[in-house]
Amino acid sequence: MRIVDLRQNTPEWLAWRSEVGCIGASDAPAICGRDKYTSPRMLYSQKVNGEPSNISDFMKDRAHFYETRSHAMSGIVLSCQYERDVCAEHSEYSFIRASFDGINFEFRRFWENKYCGVKEFEAIKRGPKSINIQNVRRSKTNIILGRYLPQLAQQSFVSGFRVCDFTVYNDQEDDVANIEVHMNSKFTKSVMGKVFAFRNLLLVKTPPPLMDMDTLTIDDKKSVDLFQALIESVRGGKKKDEEKIRAEISRSMPHRRIECLGIHAIKTKDGKTIFRNLKKAVQAADHKG
Repeated sequence: MRIVDLRQNTPEWLAWRSEVGCIGASDAPAICGRDKYTSPRMLYSQKVNGEPSNISDFMKDRAHFYETRSHAMSGIVLSCQYERDVCAEHSEYSFIRASFDGINFEFRRFWENKYCGVKEFEAIKRGPKSINIQNVRRSKTNIILGRYLPQLAQQSFVSGFRVCDFTVYNDQEDDVANIEVHMNSKFTKSVMGKVFAFRNLLLVKTPPPLMDMDTLTIDDKKSVDLFQALIESVRGGKKKDEEKIRAEISRSMPHRRIECLGIHAIKTKDGKTIFRNLKKAVQAADHKG
């Protein structure tokens, strides 16, 4: 592990995290399909095309505020002292990076701190004090740990340490809870295989396959004509035409989420199709005259 002299949440730190071809530990959950908000394809677009994260600034600020409070309270549950806010790169693969909430070099362990909801907090608070990674899926702690294990695996890979204090904070409880997570080389190797494969996609500029949460933008003539007809039918108050066009779009959707002319069509699990931003598209058409 090579320590990088950076202060977290500074412009210099953000630039380091954003370097082309570099993968941070917080990217690993999305790469492995475990992130609730970001798919591998979304992450690819952020890194290659500079597209913004789909997590709102409000949510980011809120999480940062509460994680800062958790940092201040964490001493009551952590089993040892940590050097706070450490940035590091893998000693051999410098493009594999990690920001640690804390590292204890003497006992070879690291600390990760998260803000979470009530259910996730209770799962950690009432769960075991220590858990091996292979047992997480059989435990109630999986509700939150399952999402972040790829991040912990990359942090383990960068540091070479196999023990993590995973601390959570919930604002409604205004309390912190901790679980000691023991990593293993098999899981870490599996995660890092996906991380290296994702980096190769970045280098050759090949996007990952679509997932359910991804939106496929379509602009072929047939689709554009259909969506334009949908706009005009709504604009003209032609209900029967609108219903027929909606049904035709739904039948021909090449992916669960598509976007055309600014309208998002989303097929739900029960087979219905929701059309979002349709009113805005109609208003834009009215404005153009």
